Amino acid sequence: MTYIVAVEHFGKVAIVADMGVSFHGERTVEESALKTGVLFPGCIYGIAGAADEARRFIERIRAIPKAGQSVDENWAQVAGAIGQAPPSRGMNRFELLISSRSSGAPRIFKYDSSTCQLTHVPDWATIGKGSSCLDTPLGRARGSLIPTSMAVLAGNAALDEWPSVYCLWLSQYSMSQDYDLRQSLRTCGVGGLFHYIVQDGRSEARQKPAVILLSEYVASDSTIVSEFYKVACGEHVVVVDHSMSNSVHACWDEHSGADPRHRDPSDLAKEVQRLLEEEARFFGFGYLDPEYFDRMFFDVPANGTVPVDFSSGTVHETATERIAQTFGFPTVQPLPHGSVGSMMEARRIQRANLKDI
Repeated sequence: MTYIVAVEHFGKVAIVADMGVSFHGERTVEESALKTGVLFPGCIYGIAGAADEARRFIERIRAIPKAGQSVDENWAQVAGAIGQAPPSRGMNRFELLISSRSSGAPRIFKYDSSTCQLTHVPDWATIGKGSSCLDTPLGRARGSLIPTSMAVLAGNAALDEWPSVYCLWLSQYSMSQDYDLRQSLRTCGVGGLFHYIVQDGRSEARQKPAVILLSEYVASDSTIVSEFYKVACGEHVVVVDHSMSNSVHACWDEHSGADPRHRDPSDLAKEVQRLLEEEARFFGFGYLDPEYFDRMFFDVPANGTVPVDFSSGTVHETATERIAQTFGFPTVQPLPHGSVGSMMEARRIQRANLKDI
């Protein structure tokens, strides 16, 4: 299964998703799927459940909208067809979260293939087996994720990046090194970094490139260690650059996109490289220990005020200080060898596509 969240803020709806796919029951989870997309211009979706059945369903629905019709007309026909689809149950069951801007502003809908019911849901909704693990903590945290930054975000370009805050918060859970938490999420088929697709009253867009750094204190060595990622989304692919291991992982849309096996490998490589070369628009700093999840912070390079004050130094230097303070390291002394500071600095120099960090 998986974990998909649809949430509304500031007149926009974002659909946020992990990349986990479970095999052999729930024993193996691979971080290998893009589970969000555009159903038709004016409508976006996230999907959880049986991939083959979902793909056939989406292909049928995508054949309905007509280019000459309005979003409202296309949505009315699609909504009618969704309600008349034959039910699928058991291993063939799937769910969708849909956002439609047919009324002029995006609205969230939830669809269950076992009942064929399409239900409007205000504010936020989730699907996937990960709901049993994450709905309660997300429900508690949701009110504090965005409002604490509203005063500095409102009115400037940083406002566009609020869905990345949800991705950062959720990625702390999915990537956590806490054994019990990680095991419970793996049992639910949740894995990988989170990413999103977003919609306002006029258009839809994939997530802009983001850099995520997740830190942990290792008591045995008295050091801070970190995992450092860049996430970039294309139309049918999400690319994760794991800088510490110099590996790149590309996850293709298994529900509705063009099958990458039918494309020229050199074209695929060019697309991945193009995404990796795009400048990051969001820099998120989180933790791998659940005790510190609520201390995550972020920077949005934009004109005007940003949600974290980095005026006293570069992004990586200020982030190092904030992380050190969280774990109780003295801020006036250099961090131990192999710490976040030296790793961030080394990667900033080595990797031109991450030079802003």
